[in-house]
Amino acid sequence: MKTNSAKLISSAVIFATASLTSILNAGVIDFEDVSFEGSFMPTPSADGVNDWYSGSGSIGNFAFTSSYGGYAWEGFKASKASDTSDKTYANDCCSALGGGAGGSEKYAVFYGMCNTSYSTNTAEFYFAEAVNLVSIDLSNTAYSQNSILNGDGFAAAFGSVEGEVFFELKLRGIDAEGNYSDYLTVSLGAKDADGTVTTLGNGGWETVSLDSLNMDGGLLGLEFSIAGSPNIGSNGWLNTPTYVALDNVAYSAIPEPAEWAAIFGALALVLAARKRKA
Repeated sequence: MKTNSAKLISSAVIFATASLTSILNAGVIDFEDVSFEGSFMPTPSADGVNDWYSGSGSIGNFAFTSSYGGYAWEGFKASKASDTSDKTYANDCCSALGGGAGGSEKYAVFYGMCNTSYSTNTAEFYFAEAVNLVSIDLSNTAYSQNSILNGDGFAAAFGSVEGEVFFELKLRGIDAEGNYSDYLTVSLGAKDADGTVTTLGNGGWETVSLDSLNMDGGLLGLEFSIAGSPNIGSNGWLNTPTYVALDNVAYSAIPEPAEWAAIFGALALVLAARKRKA
């Protein structure tokens, strides 16, 4: 009888553990499945929204929007750019390290078109079904990293401007009803009161937890925008390049009520068997 109880406990624990592991490790969008010619997605010749997709199961919908008649773009592009020697806008979709997180080949880049409030337009991507977000890998681009540290033809280096500086990515979750979570802000570059300049991941990739964005019922989308302090802009516009590279968007599935019932049932079985054994 003791042997049967031990087997029962063992089977229930294995089932509950496997079920929870399946829920908590649902997937990662790493962009390796995206096909395109060249170092990064080309800008379309016609204005409009051009959606593209990455991932399996819950599919990430990364909208890519060209602007100004196709001469500029905003939203998201997939990239495999690796040459960091060109730190200008001609190579605007290259990460600071020249590759994806962990040395992977492909990643994505968000660019926000500047508006007149020292911030950018927003862009969103969506999942095929509600998920809980876990984490994301983020990096400055070679263009933006160089601009923060050394300046460029449009923007001054952070170390040369007056006062403290903030330059940040703002993330919000979006639920099925279109409600937004509170913002999660990630510093892309800053200068403190002592004049010390810092950059995201010290010029490399940084893993950022997204747990604080999750809402009851899960999220269907994630919104991106960039904001900065007036002293790194002029007349309401940000001069520092408003780009950030992203990779490995990790998420977990929202379990159905029947799945939770099965898990709780297995755990109850464990407790009951242990009680009888005691």
